[in-house]
This record gives sequence, C-alpha cells and structure tokens, in this order.
Amino acid sequence: MLVVLFFGFRKLRKFDQEVANVYADTEGRDTTAVKHLLFAFVITSFCSAIANTLGRHYFVQSDWMILAILTPFAVMLFALSYIGFTRDFSFEQFEKDTEEYSRLPIGSTLTMEDGEVEKRIDQLFKTQQLYLTPNFKIGDLAKATGICRTYISTHINQTKGMSFSDYINSLRVEHAKTLLLDSNANTKIYSIATQAGFSSLQSFYRNFHKFTGMKPMEWMNQLPKNDTWHT
Repeated sequence: MLVVLFFGFRKLRKFDQEVANVYADTEGRDTTAVKHLLFAFVITSFCSAIANTLGRHYFVQSDWMILAILTPFAVMLFALSYIGFTRDFSFEQFEKDTEEYSRLPIGSTLTMEDGEVEKRIDQLFKTQQLYLTPNFKIGDLAKATGICRTYISTHINQTKGMSFSDYINSLRVEHAKTLLLDSNANTKIYSIATQAGFSSLQSFYRNFHKFTGMKPMEWMNQLPKNDTWHT
C-alpha cells in the first residue's frame, strides 16, 4: 500500500505539473479527485487486510460487523463511479492540447534570444491582454506569437520561476486589483473575477490569496482610505 501511495502520488504530481504548463485554468483538469480516490483505495486495502487477518468466522457473529467491513468497499466503488462520471477532462484531450503548436515553426525559434521571446510575449499581452481570455491555453499563446509551445513553456519556467498557469493567473490577479480599485461598493466580486479571466469564483479567490496572501476584501481594507472604492 505504501509503495502504491508513494509512486501513485509521484506520478499524479508530475501530471499536475504538466497540466499547469498547458492550461491557465487547471480546475477540473488536475488530479485532485484522483488523489482522493487513491487515499480511498489505501483505506479500503487496509480494511481488507484487517478483515483477512480476522477471518470470515469473526464477522458472521454479527450483522453490524459485516456492515462495518463492507462499508469501505461500497464507498470505494461509489467514489470510483462518481469521479469517472463527473470528470469531463480526459488524457486524450490533454494529449491533443499538448500536441498543438508543439513543433517549431518555419524560421526556428531556437535562434531567438530569451529577451526577444519575453519582449514578444509582453508586447502581445499589453496590446491584446490575451491572459484575460477564459480557458486560455499555452497553445493559444504559441499561435499568437508564432513561437512553439515547448519553447514558451521552458522560457516561462526558467525566467519567471513558475508554471504557465501561475504566470497567467498572476497577471489576472494584477488586473483584478485594478478592477477592484476602479470599482464601487455595488460591484459584484463575480463580475470582477470574470472580467479578470477567471473561470469561477473559487479559482479567483484561490489565486488571489496565493499571490497576495489575502482575500480580495482584506486586500481592499488594508489600502489607505483614498485608495479604496470610488463612490
């Protein structure tokens, strides 16, 4: 069980890192649910080992004992079915998205300097603000810049020290700060989240706290009076 848990989490962590370098929005695409299922598998295996040690005769003495040992197996089967039924994202979709714009275009970008790559990306973000696009993918950035996906991913990882997802969401958070400062007390947080490119309020709150250490309202309240909401 420990071996499965160790190597299982290692594989899942690696996959999550790859997902974060392809998609700006990782909700529903990462392996959080699968990790929960792995924990359920370990618990079920542990219960199975205990039941096997005690033996069949131990459980036939009482109905509640039978129920107690069958419950983890029932929960495990339900969790497996539920995750499979509710999960829209597939490995086939991931492979398709990673293959997009992964080859070097004509006029190989291998000869480009890091400064030139960064300049092209920054200029595009300033003029078109592509990072505000919902469900933004690194393939979209590769198409817009004419630079291959893998080259962009490597460049962001090395120069920004973060994944593609974190980089895009950090820009979205900065944009959300501007929207918060320009908003009034009647402005809905959901409206600011969607304008900043976030796919859900949960994603907005999680990323805002990740890059500021505060919730949006906490961030607003710590500003000087003359920098808070306009009336």
